[in-house]
Amino acid sequence: MKIKPYFQTEDFTLYKGDCREVLPELERADLIFADPPYFLDKADWDKSVSREEAYAFNESWIVPCIQKLKEYGSIWITSTHHNAFAITDILEKHDCKVLNVIVWEKPSGFAQHPDLNFTNAVEYAIWATKGDGQFFNAELMKKLNGGKQLSNVWSLPSVNQWEVTCGRQVGQKPLSLLSRIILATTNEGDTVLDCFSGSGTTGIASNLFNRKYVGIEKEEESLELSKARRLEINNETIRKSYISRVMEAIATDADWKDVVSEMSKYRIEAYSKKARIQKYSRDYFQENKEAIYERRKAKGKPSNQNVIWASATFKYKNQVCFYEGQYLPFINLKTKLKNTDKCKQYLLPKAEQTCLCIYEGVEYEFWQLCHILRVERKMADWAEVALNSVIK
Repeated sequence: MKIKPYFQTEDFTLYKGDCREVLPELERADLIFADPPYFLDKADWDKSVSREEAYAFNESWIVPCIQKLKEYGSIWITSTHHNAFAITDILEKHDCKVLNVIVWEKPSGFAQHPDLNFTNAVEYAIWATKGDGQFFNAELMKKLNGGKQLSNVWSLPSVNQWEVTCGRQVGQKPLSLLSRIILATTNEGDTVLDCFSGSGTTGIASNLFNRKYVGIEKEEESLELSKARRLEINNETIRKSYISRVMEAIATDADWKDVVSEMSKYRIEAYSKKARIQKYSRDYFQENKEAIYERRKAKGKPSNQNVIWASATFKYKNQVCFYEGQYLPFINLKTKLKNTDKCKQYLLPKAEQTCLCIYEGVEYEFWQLCHILRVERKMADWAEVALNSVIK
């Protein structure tokens, strides 16, 4: 008897149950993604087991997955070093070809025993195919990487706050990781299957980029979270925002809007919003410039127009910190330390943030020049250039 979906839309289907029991009832897929238990005692479903038990469990679900994979289809399995070697062995044992082991470099890692070993700051995504061929969207990957071949080391963010508006689950993967995998190894209209669906990230990434999704999950709490996330992107504004944020993370080419025409409008809309904010700041300055001039003059601060309008947006995120011997923008240090209050301890004093610089004949405050050199000019030595521009 055919199993009934727990939740279903035109392009998003969830089944409740053990994937080993549900898989035989499903159609074959173009791509299968799996984020199985790592056996690290992070949750009830992630309890530590013996090496033999882990191997037997992995083989019990990988084999039916291979059977449900279309010829030349891709299977991706995430893991840590605890489990990765057993997984590659099982895949090759059952006639799959391992093409790459992607190293996902995370911005924040964890150290179980900081006095005994290094911080674990990576996870692995094993990419294998069924048969002697595979689909790989090589040209798109190159274009999104500035025309260069993408390596197997991916520096991508962990789960962001905007991804967890409906809730969060232990071990949840970021949309950027799943989006790159899906764009690289499927075409629009293909079917993506996830046998450990969890919070539904694979499904959201699939639907954002016009792929069909089938997910299997045992826990009702996770199924409800997945359902809520899928219903959330029925809102076109949220959907566009998600695509824009994901593409910002996975595309190093500033002109990615020229790569995929359907995606381009979202980037353009994002730029338009930024332009409106900047215009508001400039309009505010024009309307209040005399009062602003007098106020800054009384404080002994420069009255150059470029400095003044930008100072209206002087926020923590654009200020400069000095941390472990190097200058960092506050927003980057916050990503690194995950603690706003701790980051504030490393902020340069306001007198240094706002000290006057001359660069290419124009006056800037130090923090503003750092931002321009780092973001607009994309200088690697932005801090050194800014320091050399300070009026002594």
